[in-house]
Amino acid sequence: MQNLFLKPALDSAGAAVLVRDPLAGWKALDPKGEWKPKTPYWTRRLRDGDVTIAKPDKPSDPPKPAGDRRSMPKKAGTLAG
Repeated sequence: MQNLFLKPALDSAGAAVLVRDPLAGWKALDPKGEWKPKTPYWTRRLRDGDVTIAKPDKPSDPPKPAGDRRSMPKKAGTLAG
């Protein structure tokens, strides 16, 4: 799954809009931005103008998706191959 670096949009007063993440216990999206999976929830937030796609302040790789088997450690006693 693709990841997006998102920041909350700014309201008319210049403050960050409160946008909550349903997969993080409804924690508010960091005004500095966070990597989020491209899911229907976040694409709706983009469409509605609640968030914007941004670039991270310091370059970093997006997190690997949870189901990415390449990031899992090998089991002890298995043959490399």
